[in-house]
Amino acid sequence: MDFHVLCLDYRGFGDSSGYPNETGIITDSVFLFNYTKNLAGENDVFIWGHSMGSGVSIAVTMELSMKHMPPAGLILEAPFNNAIDLITQSSESVAWRWTPWFNIFIKQSVSNAGIHFNSDINIKL
Repeated sequence: MDFHVLCLDYRGFGDSSGYPNETGIITDSVFLFNYTKNLAGENDVFIWGHSMGSGVSIAVTMELSMKHMPPAGLILEAPFNNAIDLITQSSESVAWRWTPWFNIFIKQSVSNAGIHFNSDINIKL
């Protein structure tokens, strides 16, 4: 098929250092896209996002498009609306949603950490 795939560990995940936050993850991903585009020359570069990566991919594509540098395409696999919906609608949270502290400790912590990935808004831009 003659194509290459580049993946990254988000900051604070896997072998990457740092603390995960939406701005940093998007910055790192835009950097990887630009690096890849420079290597690819005239060849098309697509962005593919799976699950949490779909939120990142949509935000990166929005940022690149606003700078008039969009990818050749965007592929989304198992996307979600936004980080709060992802947490509240996941099967892992079923056992905890009914507890009074779920909103305070879980949802608020994600929001306070600056992790929103508002794909439902960004995809429209």
